[in-house]
Amino acid sequence: MMPGDHLQLSQPPAVSLTTCKRGHALVGDNLRHHPRRGYRICVACLREAKVRYQRRYPERIKSQREAWRAANPEKAATMKLESQKRYRDRASKDGTLYFGYTKNVLQAVGRERLEAAFETVRRTGQMADIYPVIGSVGRWRAIRLFYPKIANRMDAAWKQGRVNSKVEIIKPAKPAIIRLAAVDLLDRINAVVPRGLPRDQRQDIVSDMVEAVFAGHIRPDAIAQHVAQFVRASFRSDHNKFGPLSLDLPAFREGDTPLIETIDKGLWQ
Repeated sequence: MMPGDHLQLSQPPAVSLTTCKRGHALVGDNLRHHPRRGYRICVACLREAKVRYQRRYPERIKSQREAWRAANPEKAATMKLESQKRYRDRASKDGTLYFGYTKNVLQAVGRERLEAAFETVRRTGQMADIYPVIGSVGRWRAIRLFYPKIANRMDAAWKQGRVNSKVEIIKPAKPAIIRLAAVDLLDRINAVVPRGLPRDQRQDIVSDMVEAVFAGHIRPDAIAQHVAQFVRASFRSDHNKFGPLSLDLPAFREGDTPLIETIDKGLWQ
């Protein structure tokens, strides 16, 4: 072959191709044309690219959706209602929902399992915990779609569970309880409480955690997982500059005399 002969060879135009580079047939609903440039687009490849993007950047997509919903609340609500209407129309047309359920899904679940789901979400504050109770994610989504009143009630129970699951501010333990605590338990709690906190605050957190272990609120092997909750609780209770002061605080800038001793004995005794 001489130089330039390859230019004379017949090349099949792109329009003659019947499949894309990934093997999808470029026919029917799988074929689109660019509105301005006119070239062909494979719909299946577009869907796969969208799925890859969603799996690679889930947090980015979530933040973008939340920002858009916050900026367009009325439009977001309208689009949600329209989406639900499309699902209902499709269900009434072919007798099934996207997840394979109809309005009879409530009969399949039953009243007892539904009430158990309400109790579960109130106790745990996690919506995902109701899926095993009801049966599956698709079954719950079908109930949410066909029965919006039940969905609103479940959302209210979920919010209540979120509030109830927050750490309870436990009263400081009595000195006698602290003396009865095992040395190993105190060492383990002291090891996980942040060292940068003031001494009086660390003592309050340690006593609260000891009492919580004895009361059964937390397990001894889960102390490290709960220490952050007790730290936040200590700031909310009496270790913030806008609230009441702890009696374990030093009475003077120099010295170790706590405020409780100035109340019991007086400043000059």
